[in-house]
Amino acid sequence: MTAFIHQLSDVQSKNIGDGTKIWQFCVVLPDAKIGRDCNICSHCFIENKVVVGNRVTVKCGVQLWDGVTLEDDVFIGPNVTFCNDKHPKSHNKKFKLESVTVKRGASVGANATILPGVTIGENAMIAAGATVTKDVPDNTVFIPNKKVVIPKPIYLNETNIISRCACLGNITAEYLYPRKCTAFNYQKNRVDYVVRIHKNPKLSVSYEKVAPYIQGGANTSEFLRFLKQQTQDMLSCGKCSLLIMDSFSELTDKLFINKSDNSEFLMHYSNIDYSGNFYDLYEDRGALPLDEIEPAYDAFFSMFCSEYGFVPIVFLCFPTDLDQRTEYKKRGEVIFSAVTKLAKKYKNLHVIKADFVEKNPTDNEVYHFSPETYKRIALKIADLNLGLRFKMPTRHKKLKLFLTRFIPFPRIRRKIRNQLRQGLL
Repeated sequence: MTAFIHQLSDVQSKNIGDGTKIWQFCVVLPDAKIGRDCNICSHCFIENKVVVGNRVTVKCGVQLWDGVTLEDDVFIGPNVTFCNDKHPKSHNKKFKLESVTVKRGASVGANATILPGVTIGENAMIAAGATVTKDVPDNTVFIPNKKVVIPKPIYLNETNIISRCACLGNITAEYLYPRKCTAFNYQKNRVDYVVRIHKNPKLSVSYEKVAPYIQGGANTSEFLRFLKQQTQDMLSCGKCSLLIMDSFSELTDKLFINKSDNSEFLMHYSNIDYSGNFYDLYEDRGALPLDEIEPAYDAFFSMFCSEYGFVPIVFLCFPTDLDQRTEYKKRGEVIFSAVTKLAKKYKNLHVIKADFVEKNPTDNEVYHFSPETYKRIALKIADLNLGLRFKMPTRHKKLKLFLTRFIPFPRIRRKIRNQLRQGLL
């Protein structure tokens, strides 16, 4: 894939990413850098010392002067003006360049003016026609003469959150808002498998060939759904604003490879029917080797950030406290050690480990936990301030709403009641 450059534009730079489109009457100077999948609309000017990230949209009539940096997923509305000199004069030999940075996911409305030295925070939104003279914090709507803090980051919505979770992540998500954060789930896509099929889609599972060998009693349809998920590349969803994943796939899932076409799939031993010719067709590669766990996670996080940018990754370590098998306890320790180490390299990676583990009273599964366990993990996620907030039980919300009637100041009382209804308190 290469960039599209309209024949009526003057593009002198060679540093333009794949999939980027530059339309007519644009001028791009030689040292400008533009990332992948950007859309630069007509009548734009981009100077030399400009950096544009991936998936950036710049609408018509925008000039990006030296010192302007637009990070990934930024939107610049039509006729936005950037400035890089507080004291502009013609032929000024004492010119001092003051850079402007628009951080990841931010949006700048039409005809806004951004003065020199300003940084616009992640996921901030600048109102149309605004003049921005000072830094704008993350997750903020900036309106002239008024600054409004968004209750939750605007990039978090149920349509672009990816999940790679088993029961730990799925049940924990039920305690969080927005509830549908696991709408796009890839449960048994082990990280090494994800990396391989993204590089070579021909290695992904052949559903028609494997489906006859899947068994699960009353839950067979559920395991067939897990198999279907493996036919999809979770690194090719187009856009992602948050990844929630747990460690269950690397902890327990086994890899099988077709001997004829090298296609792969992942499943537990107990969910496969070996009575026929399964082993004549498939080679059992087992669980991910311990010494390959850290390199596999590293490759996955690197590829994920390359595709989606440095969006938040919430990683839930599956507790092995109730499992008496030494193999799985050791595997759990290696996984936790690996992701904790990688969290220092990938600043967008947030590792959460349960500090309270209680058995589910309704069954004997060692990886099914009590509601209190999931609730405490959900509170930890909410504390990360990524826009996923803990959902208050209805009875507690009603009690708090009742108690607000005793607040003597009407303005404060209305404010607190509104926050309670939105789940912010």
